[in-house]
Amino acid sequence: MGIEYKSKDKCRLVVYAGSDAYGKPLRYYKTVKYTSKRNAEKQYRDFEREVLDGMKKQSNVRLSEMMDEYIESRKRKGVHTTTITGYNSIKKKIVESVGDPVAAKVTRKMVDDWIKDLSRNLQPKTVKNIVTFLSAAYQRYVDLEILTRNPCKHADLPEQISKERLILKKEDIRPFYAALQDHYEEDPDLVVVLELALFCGLRRSEICGLKEENIDVDRRTVHVADARHRTSGMMITGEGTKTASSNSILSLPAFVFDDIMELISMHKENALRDKDLPSPEYLILGAYGDPINPDVLYKRLKRFEKKYDLPEVNLHGLRHTYASMLKWLGRDMVEVSHQLRHSQMSTTMNIYTHLFQDASIASRSIADELDELVAE
Repeated sequence: MGIEYKSKDKCRLVVYAGSDAYGKPLRYYKTVKYTSKRNAEKQYRDFEREVLDGMKKQSNVRLSEMMDEYIESRKRKGVHTTTITGYNSIKKKIVESVGDPVAAKVTRKMVDDWIKDLSRNLQPKTVKNIVTFLSAAYQRYVDLEILTRNPCKHADLPEQISKERLILKKEDIRPFYAALQDHYEEDPDLVVVLELALFCGLRRSEICGLKEENIDVDRRTVHVADARHRTSGMMITGEGTKTASSNSILSLPAFVFDDIMELISMHKENALRDKDLPSPEYLILGAYGDPINPDVLYKRLKRFEKKYDLPEVNLHGLRHTYASMLKWLGRDMVEVSHQLRHSQMSTTMNIYTHLFQDASIASRSIADELDELVAE
C-alpha cells in the first residue's frame, strides 16, 4: 500500500495507476492528516477509489467530445469566427478519417499511422494544421487532468516543401504602377485595393474592412481597425483585425493618399447623383454602392493583369512584394515586422528570412521612399 508517513499526524498517499504510452509510471499523490494507521489506510482506499473513478471517467471521453470542448474554449477566448469555422472543418476531416474513438485509447503509433494516411492525399501544411489542432485539444484535456497524455506530442509530421511565392520583381513595380494609373478611370476601387496591398502591405480582409472615417486627411494616414471577409457563405465584420498588433495606424504614400481621396470624392458624387445608391460608408464599394464582396477581387485582378500583360500575382503576393520593397529600401527585420503588423517577430522571420542577409536601417520614412520608388 502506497502510504508514506511524514510525521506523527501527516502522511502522503501514493496511488499507482499503470503507465503511460511511453512506459512512464503514472502516480497520483495526496498529502493528508491521519489520526491512526487504520485511519491512514482508510484515506488511502478512498483516494485510490477517487483516482480509479477519475480514470474511468477519462476513458469514456470521445475524440469528438474533446474537440468540441476545445472549440468552445476558443470561442470563450474571443477567437475570430473564421478561425472557429476552420476548427470545425478540421474536426470534420478528423472524424471522417479516424472515426470517433475513445480519446484515451489513441496511441502515438496510431497517430503516426494516421499522419501517413493523411499525407497521401493532403499537402504537408494541411496535415500539420490538422495534427496541431488535435494536439491542442488533447493538451487542454491533459491540463485539465481529464487525460494523462497527449499522443500527438512529438508526432512525426511530413516535411514541408516551401512553395515559390508569386510576387513582383523589382523591375515589375513601375510597369505595374503605370498600369494602375491607366486603369484608375475604369475601376478606381480595384486600383486603390491593389495600391493598399502593394504599397501599404494590407491584407485583403483589412482593405475590405476600411471605412472612409479610417482615413485621416490631415495626417495622411489610414487606421486599420477592422476586417471584412466571407466564410461559410456569411460576411463577417466587426470582429477587429487578425491580431491585436494588426490594429494600427499607417502612413500612406502621397500617390496612394491622392487616389484614395479622389475615390472618396467619386463615391460621394455618385451617391448625390443617384438617390438609389446608399450613402458610402466603406472605402471600397461594389457596383451598386454597397461594400465590396472580397471574393470578386481575385477575378478583377486577373482581368487587370491580362489587360496589361502583367506578371501573375495575387493580393497576398502584393503584400509579400511590399515586404520585398522594404528590404530594397534598406529596412531591417524589426521594421519590416512592424510595418506588416505581425504579432510576433518569428512570423516575419519564418516568411521573409531569405530577404535579410545584409539589411540596414534607412533614414527616411517608408511612405516617402515608396513615392520615389515609383517616380519616373
